[in-house]
Formats: sequence, structure tokens, C-alpha cells
Amino acid sequence: MKNCDAFFAPDVVLYNNVQLFAPWQSANFVPFPRQDPEAPPIPSALIGMTNLQLSGAYGLAMGGIISPPAISGGPRSNGTTGVGLLRRRLCRPLRKGST
Repeated sequence: MKNCDAFFAPDVVLYNNVQLFAPWQSANFVPFPRQDPEAPPIPSALIGMTNLQLSGAYGLAMGGIISPPAISGGPRSNGTTGVGLLRRRLCRPLRKGST
């Protein structure tokens, strides 16, 4: 695999202004438990790491961000729901004197 960025690209799904997170965005999910011999190679440093470990070591997480704790009263889903965390993380802070 020449570029595995697609796994870590932002994956935003909103339902009634609430962000939905897929199961593979949880902190303890291991995206690459082993190298599949029939698939394109994954960088060996990424194999066996959880999203939390990938985030800490490389700033990476499946779907661009680790899912937050679920909010109560959200829609029924196999994932979790949270409020707009991805947008804040991707926004660059304003520099002093900029508007």
C-alpha cells in the first residue's frame, strides 16, 4: 500500500446535528491486528496498535478521531454518538492578530 491515509481521513456522519461514530473509531479498537498476506502491506509500526496508541504515537485514529463517550438519548446505533468534536480538532487555532 503506497498510502494508508484513507483509513485515517475524517469520516463525519451527522444525525440531527449529533455526530455518529463507527465502532472502529473507539479507543480500544485495533485497526490492523496483523498483516494480511493477501492485502497490500501496512506499515509495520501500525500493526497491533489500538486507536488510542496510534493517536498518542502518530496523531492517527480511524475516521480521523477517537469516539467520545456516548451521549444519552442518542439514536440507536452499533457505534456511539457525540457532539461535533471532529470540527474543533481539525480547526487551526487563530494566530495572534489574525481574524
